[in-house]
Amino acid sequence: MKSENIIRDHYNRKITNNDFEALDYMIDGEPITYEYYKQMIITPTLRNLHLELNDKVLDVGCGTGLIMKEIENDVKYIEGIDISQNLLNFYKGKANVSCCSALDFDYKQNFYNKIYMVSVSIHFEDLAYFKKVVRKLLNALTPGGTLLIGDQLIADFYTSEKYFSLHLNDLIDFLNELGYHFSLKTQAAEFRNRNRYDILIYK
Repeated sequence: MKSENIIRDHYNRKITNNDFEALDYMIDGEPITYEYYKQMIITPTLRNLHLELNDKVLDVGCGTGLIMKEIENDVKYIEGIDISQNLLNFYKGKANVSCCSALDFDYKQNFYNKIYMVSVSIHFEDLAYFKKVVRKLLNALTPGGTLLIGDQLIADFYTSEKYFSLHLNDLIDFLNELGYHFSLKTQAAEFRNRNRYDILIYK
């Protein structure tokens, strides 16, 4: 899989004024529309998170901040991190943002009620990297909080040369090892035809 430096360089080289082109959300060479992105990503993400006014939220791999813009006025606190400064430059909202990898961020311990990481872990190097990041995110989550790992490929159902795919047994073993309640949700078929899943961990 690709290293952090390769991912960072890829997104930092993007020259466009279009969020979706910068994020590689393209169909037949054309950027998708905001309406399609909202149906495909934003709506299921918010449905899974059950956000409340007093929530402190962290967006890991926030990209251009499209999800943060949707919720920043509906929660108490929101923060975002992304590996690409070029992508972060698109964001003009009120959330605090930091440029760093998911592994290197200086997380506030037991601080966030809700953490989400959508269309990010498919870019991870391997299972070991995935586990390290998830443990860091759970340490940053308050008891009773929710971690959403969205848009993840499960190798038993679909593999990709381009993206990191988790094997189902490896994922279940790891989730059991963590000792928290969890659920796996398949994404709506009309928007995903590659068997991507949303992983929810409840601390």
